[in-house]
Order: sequence, then structure tokens, then C-alpha cells
Amino acid sequence: MKKTKFCLTGFMGAGKTTVGRALADRLALPFFDLDVEIERGEGRTIPDIFSVSGEAFFRDLELTYLRRLPATAVIALGGGTYATRAVRDHILEQGLAIFLDWPFDILLARVAGDPNRPLAVDAARLAALYARRRPIYLQADLVWQSYPPHHESVEDIVADLAERLPLP
Repeated sequence: MKKTKFCLTGFMGAGKTTVGRALADRLALPFFDLDVEIERGEGRTIPDIFSVSGEAFFRDLELTYLRRLPATAVIALGGGTYATRAVRDHILEQGLAIFLDWPFDILLARVAGDPNRPLAVDAARLAALYARRRPIYLQADLVWQSYPPHHESVEDIVADLAERLPLP
């Protein structure tokens, strides 16, 4: 298999980590959750990094850690990672971006009240953030979209993605 970083992007709650793990298993590739890598490397949580060092610092960390990951892997990006232009440029050079597209109301139900999501504090703010980010996510190389009634299983999503990925 050629060197490719398969980077899953999408809004918080889209299932990037869950689908990413299953896709990595299916493709026999290593899996990395970028947020986990950052927390491990920095020795503190994402909410702590946000509150102490700020979002701009965190976004710089995301690119630094993404560049350190192997050239061939499946990577779950953070919800805002792909919004950074330098990240999109890196993925364009090194791999493939996969957008997991779900309706906002489903994503909101998944993340509401989660203390580990520093930006998920109120629905109106979250809706505005989603509206800003979605056009950027749609620039991904591959868009997987949920359709009503929105009950796709992880296995269904992975099978669909594996079929559509440009594998040798």
C-alpha cells in the first residue's frame, strides 16, 4: 500500500475515533487518535490545554503531532483540526481526508453535556461553529454522508469507506 494518511474529519460526535479504529482494522493499518496523542505527549487534557494555553496554541500542537505520525495510518482528527489551513495542506500532500457528515441535531445529541468537549458549552454557539466548519469539511477528498433515518452501523460505514478508498 502506498504511503497514505487516511485522516477522518468531521464535527465533534461524528464518530471519527470509532469509525477510524474499525477502518484501521479493516485495512490492517495502525490507528491514531490525534487528541489522545496530544494528551499523551503534553501530559495534560485537551480541556486543560484550551483553558491554560488557548485554542491557537492547541491548533499549533495538532499540526505538530499530525506531522509526527506515520506516513501510512488511519488518523482520527479533532473536530476543529481540519479547519486549520496548514493541516489541510499537510493532508493534501501526505494523505486523504475523509469527512463523516451527520446532521447537526444528531451530533448535538451525541455531545451535549460532555465535559471533555471544551467547545460544546451551548447549543447556539455549537450550531454557529458547525455552520462555519461544515463548508471546510466538505473540501475533504472523500465525503461519507448519513441519510435518514441515520442508523448506519460502524460496520456499514467502514464497508462503504473501504470500497471508496483509492487503494492499490
